[in-house]
Amino acid sequence: MVDNGRTARYIFAIALAAVLVLGFTSKIQIAFNYPLSNDQINHVLWIDDMNANHNYFLSDWYIGTNNSLFTDFPVQFLMCYAFGLNSYAIRLGALVVYCLVGFLLMVVLRRTYGAEAALFGPIALFAAPVYLSRYYLMPNFHVGTIMNALVCLWILLAVRKCGGEGNKRAFAFTTALLFVVSVLSVFSDYLFIFIFIIPAVVSLVSCRFLFGKGLASKGREVAVVVALILSLGGGVAMVSLSDMVGLNLAFASHNRMIPLNAASIKGAVNQFTGDMSRIFNMGFSGGRGPFGSAVFVINIVLFAAACIHAIVLIKRKDRGDGIFVLIFLITAGVLLSAAYIMRQVAHSYYLTYLICIYAVLLSLMLSGGSSILGRAGRALMLVLFIVSASYNISEGFSYKEQEQPRLELVRFLRDKGMTYGYAYIGHSNIMTFLSDREVKVRPVRFDHFTVEPEIFHVKMEWYSYKKHTGPTFLLVMDGVEERGFKHMTPSLIRQMFGRPARTFRHGNVDIYEWNYNIIQVYWINSAVSKNKGRR
Repeated sequence: MVDNGRTARYIFAIALAAVLVLGFTSKIQIAFNYPLSNDQINHVLWIDDMNANHNYFLSDWYIGTNNSLFTDFPVQFLMCYAFGLNSYAIRLGALVVYCLVGFLLMVVLRRTYGAEAALFGPIALFAAPVYLSRYYLMPNFHVGTIMNALVCLWILLAVRKCGGEGNKRAFAFTTALLFVVSVLSVFSDYLFIFIFIIPAVVSLVSCRFLFGKGLASKGREVAVVVALILSLGGGVAMVSLSDMVGLNLAFASHNRMIPLNAASIKGAVNQFTGDMSRIFNMGFSGGRGPFGSAVFVINIVLFAAACIHAIVLIKRKDRGDGIFVLIFLITAGVLLSAAYIMRQVAHSYYLTYLICIYAVLLSLMLSGGSSILGRAGRALMLVLFIVSASYNISEGFSYKEQEQPRLELVRFLRDKGMTYGYAYIGHSNIMTFLSDREVKVRPVRFDHFTVEPEIFHVKMEWYSYKKHTGPTFLLVMDGVEERGFKHMTPSLIRQMFGRPARTFRHGNVDIYEWNYNIIQVYWINSAVSKNKGRR
C-alpha cells in the first residue's frame, strides 16, 4: 500500500529542490550577465590605488556617503586579491554577498521560528523578483548593509540568552559587538539607520510595552537602546572626521524633504507605487508580455498573502523572539518606504531591503509550524515560486549583449591612440575599468557652461593638468541631458576649449580630441574667480 503522506513529502522536497536550483541559477545568470556600471566598479579603482600607491586610507578621494567600506567592500577586496582586478571578481563578490544574506536569513529564522522556516528563507530569497535581484547582485548597492543589519539582528537576539541578571560578561560582549558593527555600518551607509537602528529601537519598546515580552531585563534593554543611539552618533562622527586622513565623504545633495502639499505627496506616492511594480517584475522590461504580467500578479499575491499572515502571527502573540522579528521587519519596511517617499532615499534600488523582508515573510507563511495555509496552499505557493524563478532565468539571458557597445567604444579609443579623457559620470569610470585602466576616462560636468570635475567617487589627482600634459579627449553621448551635457554643441565646445585636433563619430558618441589637457580651463577659471574675490 502506498504511503500517501510519505509520497507527498517526497513531492514537496522535489519542489523545494526545483525552486532552489532554478532560483540560484537565475541569480548566477543575472550576476554574470548584467551590464556593469560606474557604481559597481568603483571598488576596483580603490583597490588599484591601494596596490599601486599604497594609499590604504584612500587619501584625496571624494566618495559618497554610501561608501560600503565596511559592508560590501571587504568581500570585493578579497575577491579581487584572489581573482584579480577584473569583472569576474566583481560579479563573484556580489554573488557571495547575496549568498551571505541568504545564510544570515537562515540563521535568524532558525533562531526565531525553527528549522523549517530557516529552510524557506534562502529559497524565497533566491526566487525573489528579478528587478531588484539584480541590484542585490551589484556591489555598492546597499546589499552589504543588509548583510550587516542581519548580523546585528542576530546579535540583538543573542541578548535574550543573557537577558537575566547573570551572564554580565556575555551581555557586555554582545552589546559592545552590536555597538561596533552598528558604528561601522552607519559610517559605510546611512541607510543602516532606516533598516536597523530605528526599527530595532521601535521593536524593543513595542515588545516591552505592547506585548509584555522584552528580550532582556528592563535595565539591559535600556543599555542596548543607548548603545544603538550612541552608534548612530559614532558613525556620523566617523564621517565627519574622515577628512583627517584625506577621505572626503558628504551626504548627497539631492536628499531633501519633499514640500508638504497634496500635489507633491501624490507625485511621490505615484513614483513609489511605480517603483514597487518594477520590483515585482512589471515595467522593467515592458512586462515581457503575458508571462511577465502573470509573474507580476504572482509576486504581488505572494507578498500580500505574506503580509496578512505576518499580521495574523502578531495577533496570535507568538513567542517573544518571533514577535520582535516581525515588528522589526514591518517597521523597517514602512520606514524605508516613507523615507523613499519623503526623498530621504532617492532611487528605487534603495528599496532592495524590501526583497529581504518579502523573503522572510514568505518563509514564515510556507513553514508548517506557523502557517495558516494547508498542504494544498503551500503546494500552490511553491508552483508560483517555480514560475517566478523560471522567468528570472529568462531575464538573466536578456542582459547578455548590453555591454557590447561600451566594449566596442573602448576598442575604438585604443585603436585611435586616445588614452586620457573626460565624459559624463555614467560613462567614465566604467570605461577606465573595461580598458583595464589603459584608457582613463574621468567624470566631468558642465554647470554654468564651464567644465568642472564631477566630485563623486573620484580622486582629485585625476584633474591635475600638470600631471597629465598630453592630449585629452571629450566624449559627448547622445541622450545625456544631465550635468549640462545637453548644451554641449560643437560650436560651444570649440568656444570653450579651442579647435579640436581630431573629431570622430562612433555609434551614438561624438569624440573630440585636443593636443593638451582641456581640464586646465577649470583651473584657470577657478584662479580668476579667486582673484576677483580678493578685490
